[in-house]
Parts: sequence; C-alpha cells; structure tokens
Amino acid sequence: MAANGTVAAGGSPPQRDDPPAPAPAGPPSLVGCTAAAAAEPPPIATGGAAAAPEDLPGPAVGGGAAAKATAAAAAAGPPVPPAGGVDPRHAVIAGAVRTILGCLDAEPSRAGLAKTPDRVAAALLYCTAGGGTTPRGIAGDALWAEPCAAAAGAPAADGGGGGGGGGLVLVRSIRLYSMCEHHLLPFFGTATVAYLPGAAGVLVGLSKLARLADAAARSLQVQERLTARVADDVAAVTGAAGVAVLVDATHLCMAARGVAQGGATTVTTAWRGAFVGNAALRAEFLTLARP
Repeated sequence: MAANGTVAAGGSPPQRDDPPAPAPAGPPSLVGCTAAAAAEPPPIATGGAAAAPEDLPGPAVGGGAAAKATAAAAAAGPPVPPAGGVDPRHAVIAGAVRTILGCLDAEPSRAGLAKTPDRVAAALLYCTAGGGTTPRGIAGDALWAEPCAAAAGAPAADGGGGGGGGGLVLVRSIRLYSMCEHHLLPFFGTATVAYLPGAAGVLVGLSKLARLADAAARSLQVQERLTARVADDVAAVTGAAGVAVLVDATHLCMAARGVAQGGATTVTTAWRGAFVGNAALRAEFLTLARP
C-alpha cells in the first residue's frame, strides 16, 4: 500500500488469491452444458437512461493515481440505454448466466431456475451502477460554507489540521456492499468517513458522505481501491483540509471458499491532506471510529 494508506486484517493476515489467468482465444467450450443454456433470452427493460456524468473536479487534497482512475471511470460511465429504456447489457448478461446454469445444474430449465438469468442480470447491473455517478452529482446543492467550520479547520501550530480544538466531521458505521473483481463474489462491511473542513469552511450534507461511499462501492472492486476512491471523492466535493476513511469488510471469496476463514475481516485506511503528517489527528479519527 502507499504511504497514506494501510491494510490490516483480523486473525491471520488474509491472502487474496491471484486473479485467474486470461481465457484462451476463441469461443469457450460448452461440453457438458445443455443446448438450452445457450439460447438467447428476450431483451428485458430495466428503466430509463442513466444520468450523464458531470465533469469531476480535481481533489483538494491527496489524489494521485486513485484520483485519476476515479475521474476516468466517472467520465466514461456505463453504456447509456437507448431511448426505449432497454439496457442492452441485460440480455447479454442473462444469456451468459443461462449458459453457466447449464454447466452447473442438471435441469437448468426447471421452474426454480427459469427466471434466474434475468434476476442475476438485474442484480449485477444494480450492484455495479456506481460508475454512472460523479462526486459532484451526488453532493448536488448540499454544500455550504459555515463560519465555525472554517475556524475549526484552520491549521494548527504543528502544521497539521485541527486548530481551534478539533473540527472533525465524522460518520461511522456506513453499510457497504460491493463485489470482488477477482471472483465476482460479494464483500460487505462498514465504512467510517471523516473530513476536516478547509479554510473556506465548506460542509456537505451528512447523508452525502454515505451516498459517496455507496456509489464508490457499487462496482467491481478490491477493497483497497474502494477505500482510496471514497477519500478522493470526499476531498473533491468538500475542499477539505484532510480526509480519513476506514473500511472494515468480510469477503466471501475468503470466507466461503479457498482458505474458508469466515471470521476474518479486512481493514483498510486512506489518509489525505492533514491526516498524512499528523499522528494526533489520525489517532483522534481511529478513536472516534470505534463503534
């Protein structure tokens, strides 16, 4: 991890499996799969067109590669459905799921599985919809300057943030649900997000911190990148003097398979701005982050 982030885990240190090797060229073999599994499903309507992404401003503090990756992802966004509201990805995903079911189950056309391809397609599109949002779009007009926050966020005598007796704004126990990009299995847990208002004293609505974390989680992920993205997004919309994020999550790719460590959790942190060089400020955050 970079100098401004750390990774820890409960119990024995978790070892993430290496990503699978690239698939060989050419169409995959369907030996052992039923012919019905390869049938094309009808297109399914999933709602209106996604909102057009906005320009993402550069982060006020920290940044680097994670910020650039966040900006690129926000600029690209997911494919926009046509005017009729049918997402073309739904039919493709459902067809692929039907093929997978034919390989996993002896009766993929039975009643219990008949609608599974459509359900899985809808669920995957929902769980990965975070790429169609931007931090500024999520924050909207829930930003304002507060004089008392500006005073609290003034630099302290030691050069770090937190002059005037503190000034942290912190929301803890934000529920997160995401998907491991190595196994397409869920990981879930909580995030604690804090920022130290900058010289302008800009505050953001508290619910927006939770929405920023949720949007960052809704894509194919590794936890380290998720943590960094939340920190960069909060910095981008608040102009904060410092941002701190802690994510504590359980990974099913580790708990339900492989090493099968159901009780292990993974903790990641990201520090931006004043938190990077101020041990007392980091300690205050970690103390407040405890449930």
